[in-house]
Amino acid sequence: MVAIICEFNPFHNGHQYIIETAKRLTNEPVLAVMSGSFCQRGEVAVCSKFERAAAALRHGADIVAELPAVHAVSCAQRFAQAGVHIAKAFESTGCLAFGCEDDDLTALQAAADAFQNEAVNRKIAFLMKSGAYYPQAAEQAVREVCGDAAADMLTQPNTVLAVEYLRALRGSSVKPLPIRRVGAAHHSRESCGSFLSASAIRERLRRGEDVSAFMPEPPSEITFPPLLERAVLYRLRTMTAAQLRALPEVGEGLENRLAAAVKTSRSVEEIIAREPAGAEGRLCARARLFTGRCRAAKDLPAAGRHLGRQGDENGQPDSRISAPRHSCNGYCRAGVSGCQALRRRLSHPAAPLLSVCGAGGQIDFLR
Repeated sequence: MVAIICEFNPFHNGHQYIIETAKRLTNEPVLAVMSGSFCQRGEVAVCSKFERAAAALRHGADIVAELPAVHAVSCAQRFAQAGVHIAKAFESTGCLAFGCEDDDLTALQAAADAFQNEAVNRKIAFLMKSGAYYPQAAEQAVREVCGDAAADMLTQPNTVLAVEYLRALRGSSVKPLPIRRVGAAHHSRESCGSFLSASAIRERLRRGEDVSAFMPEPPSEITFPPLLERAVLYRLRTMTAAQLRALPEVGEGLENRLAAAVKTSRSVEEIIAREPAGAEGRLCARARLFTGRCRAAKDLPAAGRHLGRQGDENGQPDSRISAPRHSCNGYCRAGVSGCQALRRRLSHPAAPLLSVCGAGGQIDFLR
């Protein structure tokens, strides 16, 4: 089985291309480890995780597992670590596919290996104490110690994630499979044929524009994050600097800057705009989730939650898809009845479960 760690926010033609390419290159079923209701930079997903999982299953994925929110809104390193951890929980996972701007595996591996250099790590620590954020500090440290070739791998968002996946896979039998991105650039507002960046699609969806040319199926309902801003600002304004400091990934003075920013900012976007590295965005997501008492993001998830699974015409899953080694919230072996019977034996029976079965692609939501 080949795993893909993703957000599918929303599921678009570029995502379908990655899935189809991974299947063509490996001839294996695809496991998608997908963010749930919140994504990186703390953004509310544009549509529900169930609708995104269903779209992925209808257009190439064979099983979808949820990446818990506390990890989904984390930095690239912890996002990758948690995603790889869940992917490896499935015994049949032999490959991790990921899209990136540069698919030169040798160059990507050299960038990942740079973080094994103690001089790089000392330089990163020094730069962060001086006020730099981790992505900036990492790129500068690698450039100074290891040269431009390795550091250039840390300048594009998807390539940064690719490097973090390689770091998380170190010592694992799971093989990396980089796939070069096609079409529009990561944050481009311009389309390229039938491809448009996810951020541009989200903007157009929220403006009520037609995006059907760039997606296999537009979502039926979308979210409007500004509707949450009053609650988010209230939560942030009632937290002390000490409470902010106790949250994961907060430190080096970030809590003081945020505490000052929320007093004068009129929107979440205004807060985020004050810090180009986007750390406030992730923090705002935790405020939305009221995760001040959550376990730290550095703790890897104890279980993988299944959101959906493909079946054949009899509702039977692909025999090459194995069950995860540790407890999780469910998967479909024989249609809806099988899901319901299995669910009674699971450790978290109240968790949401999506099953997909039947040749017609019938989708059943079990909550």
